[in-house]
Amino acid sequence: MMHGLARYGSPLAATGLDRERPVAPNPSDLLDVPLSSLLANELDLSQRAHATRAGYLPDELVAEDFLYLLALRTAISRALSWGSQADVREAIEGGAKWTDVAIARGNTTAEARAEFLHWVNAQAALWDSGPTPTGLRFGLEPEHRRAVRALAERS
Repeated sequence: MMHGLARYGSPLAATGLDRERPVAPNPSDLLDVPLSSLLANELDLSQRAHATRAGYLPDELVAEDFLYLLALRTAISRALSWGSQADVREAIEGGAKWTDVAIARGNTTAEARAEFLHWVNAQAALWDSGPTPTGLRFGLEPEHRRAVRALAERS
């Protein structure tokens, strides 16, 4: 039975990371993989892990399989949360309360506000880092920062 990353069609298998010893894949290496592929690989691998633990499958998963499963789940989590703080901003600007945001995010109001302010500061730093090599500039412009930070103070 084939073990390792190649079995799941991982882009990491082609890079030579499918070796004898366990290699922890970097979730950032999965950024270009479509979310549908990440989800399909995670479903397949997690079902195999459950079936193997229950004794339904004779082949055991190796450490590399579990490292890949961890990387898959991290990549999926990042893909699904991409832009979520921008969604928080839109919700608050649209009249939502911080208690509603906290419930939707599964945390406390203080945590929701802190995560939002962290994002605002990161967006400000991104703008301040200057334009990309292509001349594009990303992040939060200085003239908008005060208004966006003030959103965290709303009830």
